[in-house]
Amino acid sequence: MKRKRLSLKKGIRHLSWGEIATLIRTTFVEFFKEKSFLHGAALSYYTLFALVPMLYLAFATFGEVVGHKTMIEIIGKMLRENVGIKDVNGILSFLNELDIEKGSFVLNVFGITALVISSSALLMSLKGSLNEFFDIDRAYVNPRKFIVNSLVSRLVSVLLLTVFGLITVVLYFAQTFLVSFGSKLLGDVDTLYWLFLQTAQHGIAILSNLLIFTLIFRYLHDGVVRWKLALSGAAVTSVMLYVGQLLIKFYIGKYFFAKDGGIAGTLMVILVWTYYSSQIIFFGAKYTTVYAKMVGRPILVKK
Repeated sequence: MKRKRLSLKKGIRHLSWGEIATLIRTTFVEFFKEKSFLHGAALSYYTLFALVPMLYLAFATFGEVVGHKTMIEIIGKMLRENVGIKDVNGILSFLNELDIEKGSFVLNVFGITALVISSSALLMSLKGSLNEFFDIDRAYVNPRKFIVNSLVSRLVSVLLLTVFGLITVVLYFAQTFLVSFGSKLLGDVDTLYWLFLQTAQHGIAILSNLLIFTLIFRYLHDGVVRWKLALSGAAVTSVMLYVGQLLIKFYIGKYFFAKDGGIAGTLMVILVWTYYSSQIIFFGAKYTTVYAKMVGRPILVKK
């Protein structure tokens, strides 16, 4: 019993260079065995379905704290710089004009509830995909447990969306502070100031991905993943996703046929961006699964 307790307290061992090569090779092999394209298509659909509710809830809730004008700037910056949408005026104008709080209290409650359920649909879809890539097959014999688990999953999705929004807002202000600080400190030296700005911009974007995907790999599935494993998988996913999104953004901005197609073009851009980004996320999930097995900490189904 004592040995068992000691073994549980042991940390995750480091892999040798040979094992790292095996890890990468096995991850690619296992990844291509999965139905990643099908999962990517499903996630893209749910992104379109949940996009407006998520943006509106972020605009309405966080806007009360930091100001609606600031939230419009944050949302616009995210859509332009991360996704690669050139003309975001249509979406931002729609958010400004949308107001579900004009009716009675009961209608407001139903409206907010509908928005929350719609927003959580995206993460519920992602959860189902992660279960596949984490090799988790959870069966429910008792219908009551299934209903309770579904409700808890919805609640976790809503909480995670709130945390993701908070991370985005906090890091936006952190970047603004760093830019102002760098300007005062290095404003006279153009080269150093440029390097500082580039480091802050890229570093904060990767940090944002790291925090978000650590929480996703830790909580958004039906398995048990240790913090160190979740952090390791999130680190690989964050860097790959950031580089991949730069390439996707370049492709969309230069060569995508629907980039200047108005609202329809914007929807197409979001679909393409989500689809290709999802492949990187699923690869990161499969990497986490293979890595967990190699270090003797496989992902197990929650009891």
